[in-house]
Amino acid sequence: MYLKKAFRLVSKNLVLIVPVLVTGLISLFISNEYMQSVSNISTVVDPNVAIEMMGDIMGSLALYGLVMVIVILLMQTGQAGMIKQALLNGQAGVSSFIQGIKRYFWRFVGQLLLLAAMVIAVTVVISIILVALLAGSAFANLVNDPAAMEQAANIGIGGVIAIVVIAIGVLIGAIFIMLWQPAMVIDDVGVFEGLRRGAKAVSHHFWSLIGAVLLINAIIIGINLGANYLYAVITGNSIKDISVVNYMSILGTLINSYLSAVLMAYLFIIYHNFRPGNTDLQPIEDGTVNIQPIDDEQNPPQPFDLPPDDNNN
Repeated sequence: MYLKKAFRLVSKNLVLIVPVLVTGLISLFISNEYMQSVSNISTVVDPNVAIEMMGDIMGSLALYGLVMVIVILLMQTGQAGMIKQALLNGQAGVSSFIQGIKRYFWRFVGQLLLLAAMVIAVTVVISIILVALLAGSAFANLVNDPAAMEQAANIGIGGVIAIVVIAIGVLIGAIFIMLWQPAMVIDDVGVFEGLRRGAKAVSHHFWSLIGAVLLINAIIIGINLGANYLYAVITGNSIKDISVVNYMSILGTLINSYLSAVLMAYLFIIYHNFRPGNTDLQPIEDGTVNIQPIDDEQNPPQPFDLPPDDNNN
């Protein structure tokens, strides 16, 4: 299985965990600061002081959010560079992390902006439908006409169906962008071309991608919940009273970082198995990878000598 290859790739290159771990720890400490700030507001009696404190918290959250976006982009691009280099010769290092940031940072920024535009477009469409439904219902109640009320009910059913169809379309679309980043990195192409190639590759691995992503994310969620529950049991506190940052949550973040790195490596391996538009490149059949080096040097790439698997599905 390609998931097994991903586990072996990350196990041979534990440095691939570091970018995700850094992001997770920063997010953990930011969440802890936010929870403490909210807790402090609950003890304030003066409403004006509470409003002022809430304004400060919202401002801090906006700043933290911007910092986290930059950190995530840096870590993602650096990790992408390391994964590509690990696939190239079986070993990733700091140089490939830096090279990944230099080469792919602005492409990942473009991807983020395009995703934001998509989300805004979908939100606007759903908002228009909801406003139309509310307006139609209010008008029907105002005129108190049975015919108008029946028409409003029919429109309401149509609107609900439209929203459900949009939601299903969004979920399917989310699946078809899973290989967007691997396409941009492995094929060294732009945002739109990466989206096209990644979507085409997804169509050949649709169900296996869904299964792997659901499995790993379910494990990650279970670890997060389990870590907090165990810490609460050990300390004799309720879950709502424990600190966000504790030794169990840090351990959970470490394990989740490993699983997240495995998932990202899996997506890269899956994409490389089917590279649309690159008929001269062979898919992974025996654990050997042959892609161009990240730094465009003229040296011939070295194979990634993973032991062959009996099942490559």
